[in-house]
Amino acid sequence: MSVVQVVKFVQHQKNGFAANLCALLFLLSPVLSNMAIFEKLSFGDFTIIATLIVCVLSTRKFDFNCFLGGVSLVVISLVAVFQYLNYYPEGVMVVVRMSFYMISFFIILSSFKSMKYSFAVKNIYLFMVLISSVLLIFQVFVYNVFDAVFVYIDTPIDIQPNSVLGLDIATQGFRSGGLFKEPSYFAIFVAPAMIYAASVRRSFLWLVICCATMLSTSALGFVFIMLSLTRFFNVRYLLFFSPIVIFCVGLVVSGIVPILPDRVIQTMNGEGSLSIRVIEPFLRVFVDGDMFLPNYSVLQDLADPDIAAGIWFNSISYAVVVFGVLAFIPIYFIFAVSGLNQFAFICVMLIAVNGLTNPFFLVSVVVLKVLDDIIKFSPDRRRKIVFF
Repeated sequence: MSVVQVVKFVQHQKNGFAANLCALLFLLSPVLSNMAIFEKLSFGDFTIIATLIVCVLSTRKFDFNCFLGGVSLVVISLVAVFQYLNYYPEGVMVVVRMSFYMISFFIILSSFKSMKYSFAVKNIYLFMVLISSVLLIFQVFVYNVFDAVFVYIDTPIDIQPNSVLGLDIATQGFRSGGLFKEPSYFAIFVAPAMIYAASVRRSFLWLVICCATMLSTSALGFVFIMLSLTRFFNVRYLLFFSPIVIFCVGLVVSGIVPILPDRVIQTMNGEGSLSIRVIEPFLRVFVDGDMFLPNYSVLQDLADPDIAAGIWFNSISYAVVVFGVLAFIPIYFIFAVSGLNQFAFICVMLIAVNGLTNPFFLVSVVVLKVLDDIIKFSPDRRRKIVFF
């Protein structure tokens, strides 16, 4: 890195008001996504729209792959809308919503590559993650010590009630997402910080986030913890410690060392949420359904309570339902613009999360890319990022 690049790197750590405001709106969107403004629009949607407007007006040059990804989405969206015209407004609105969030991904990611935004995103995001992690730990502590149950956000405009309020704690245990509606939402939001902390070896931050994630009992959170461990050690350490890790994981999974919640064990055995999120959607979309064209009959499964209880469409299956096989074109560009370091993380987000119609996929993948770019161009970085 040249002296000029180092100077620019340091200068951009001081962010302007506009950059901080834009980053704050963007990062608040997952927290606000469960609060409705109108029937089809949440406060989280509104903050993404505001972020998108700022990015479009302030960015002079967009990344070429981001541009191609956005253009491909516009084209396949027109194809999907034409296919769904007989099912207006249900089918068309789903296309519009998914197209909006996927196009927003390319535009916002291209804009946030600028150091003007990247340090604002980093500073505000890490602060929010630390606060939300501490609040979740405190919530679990209060329940275990004082047997008191409370939630941080419970408003009349909530789209869905907080999962804590609907728990049968006697049989299901206490599972909380802290500031978020569900534990998995918390895990998705903090995952980039967990991976970043492991990459730069900020052990205290990593331990706090991992502690909060484990207390949430999110099975997805345990996947992110394992993913972050690949960043903690270089390849030589990974090869050396792999037999030890495999042995310890075997003890835990077998139940000899019973430290994991029952629902996590079920997930790792291919039952519970793993079957609902991965196996059943795959069978419904890629085996039973016609994946080559937008499929409204499969889309109706989402509105059927009986079917929805056993099939929870993940991001990739939902995208194929909406766009058909053409969905793999923008998905390819998502991988292309994110880079090799995010490959495993994006795979998890596509397979285990339904996030292409809400801010969670957008925010988590963009933030991880921003954090990794900061590590990459930092003049005082201490290590290379492991390609996982």
